[in-house]
Amino acid sequence: TGLEKYIDLDIEHINDKFPETATFLGEVCKELKRLNPRCEISHAPQPPYFWSSFGNVYDLIYKNYKQYFDFFNIQYYNNNLCNNFKEIFIKSYENVAPQTSILELINRDYYPGYLVLGKTIENESNSENGYVPLTEMTNIVKTAFNTTSLSGWSKTGGLMVWYFSTQNLNSENNKELLNYFKTTSQF
Repeated sequence: TGLEKYIDLDIEHINDKFPETATFLGEVCKELKRLNPRCEISHAPQPPYFWSSFGNVYDLIYKNYKQYFDFFNIQYYNNNLCNNFKEIFIKSYENVAPQTSILELINRDYYPGYLVLGKTIENESNSENGYVPLTEMTNIVKTAFNTTSLSGWSKTGGLMVWYFSTQNLNSENNKELLNYFKTTSQF
């Protein structure tokens, strides 16, 4: 069957050996692209891994290997506060992951098309971990699309959701999720 068309590298608990980890993950991407140049490859980092306290792991990956992967599914959840327009898009929560909002990453020379905003879905998390109800998240995304300084992101960036269980396909959560994507795709 060959390699899949899409691979997401969701690497957790990078606690040391930051440069070595960045090189390893970059080389994995390089080899995957060599094996299948059409394969889309993404990383799913949490914002702190763009910060010096965690060795700037994803800064190193982006700087040295961006030609070998396609985008970041940035997990703006499970990192304490990150649950309003300002913290997600304009100025990140300084005590957890400074300089990691969408605009701050763009201002650090990240191409907006590499930045996919990831959030968790209802009942999968709580507000202390970045959970935002989808109706509120829709308004946050709409505000981002109407913010001039985010125009590059609104043209090329994207949205991702982390959803733990779809067991009840007719549930209100699933209907709300489909409505979220339908609405945000029209901005």
